[in-house]
Amino acid sequence: MEITFNLEETDAIALAKFQMEQSNYTAELIRKRRTWYFVAFGLLALGSWLINRDLVLMICFSSTAVLFLFITPFVSRWNVNRSIPKLVRSRLGKTALGDKTMIVSNDGLAYRSAGSQTLMRWDLVDGVVEIDDHVFIAFDGSYTIVIPKREVEATTLTSFLDEIRSRVSAADAA
Repeated sequence: MEITFNLEETDAIALAKFQMEQSNYTAELIRKRRTWYFVAFGLLALGSWLINRDLVLMICFSSTAVLFLFITPFVSRWNVNRSIPKLVRSRLGKTALGDKTMIVSNDGLAYRSAGSQTLMRWDLVDGVVEIDDHVFIAFDGSYTIVIPKREVEATTLTSFLDEIRSRVSAADAA
């Protein structure tokens, strides 16, 4: 079974956002930043109380510490999502966009684009994730292919994904 589709910049951005959401590194970075802000403003609150016995300043720093505890995850994710399009544009290679072909074979999933072809064995497929506009096929924890749903007829895409899932299940059972 074979499908052909055209990747655009919006698809590359969707892939980058998906990878960021799946990344343990991003969650860990946000957790560390949140902790450091909370500890830093907490220490400022304690220091202002111990040095000056200034209750107003202590309350201000304590409130800021608690505020950062709650808003840091939202602000960090917003900042990452805001910077993704610029980052993707700066890193797009000559063959990253354009026409792509995926072929299900007995040996694995073949992925072709202008100038390159890759065959991923079935035991390397980690999973298939569908969202509203895209399908993501993850390989070996480090590589993901994006398929824009607008480019492939719904019944064809469903059959294609079912075939992939059945081959992956067979490979996992073996």
